[in-house]
Amino acid sequence: MTQAHWTRDVSAKLRVISFLSAMVLTVYGCSRSPSSYDLASMFDQAQKATPAPDPTGYFRAIKSLDLAGLSRKAIFQHPPSTIRYSMKVPKGHPLFRSSVGLTPDSWDKAGDGVEFVVVIEARGERRELFRRYIDPKADPALRRWNDIEVDLSPYAGEDVKFSLITGAGPKGDAQYDWAVWGDPRIQPS
Repeated sequence: MTQAHWTRDVSAKLRVISFLSAMVLTVYGCSRSPSSYDLASMFDQAQKATPAPDPTGYFRAIKSLDLAGLSRKAIFQHPPSTIRYSMKVPKGHPLFRSSVGLTPDSWDKAGDGVEFVVVIEARGERRELFRRYIDPKADPALRRWNDIEVDLSPYAGEDVKFSLITGAGPKGDAQYDWAVWGDPRIQPS
């Protein structure tokens, strides 16, 4: 048997074993869903929506963004917009953890801050789980990462649509509302 033939043979056997393992896990009710999700790493797989006629520049993943001396992987999301993930919520006591803020280059520009919202769709219902308005342009104490945590345990083990939403501030002024979600993730507590 040649080296190439042997390699193809082993590769084919490994694919069969992997397939059969997945079948056994499915038949016996074992889930292969992740125990945690890094939403910034899943950014390309998410659905993105905005009423803007040209969504260019409304969304992007950022490898590292520094706010007040702390660097985090981030998702840039200009309001009004929605980023929606399809997933199975991990079992146990899962939490959504993130930090929210506005990019430093927006702090001295026009606008009236951003509203950050987390929504989950499950069991035929749409439920808002979190809402927070911040305006680091007007309040320098908010010129940092603002940590948030949302309990997802009522949805543990369920298939859901999980949305990150940004909206303009109370005056509806979305100018320079360069909103970011820092290290957004779903993980066990």
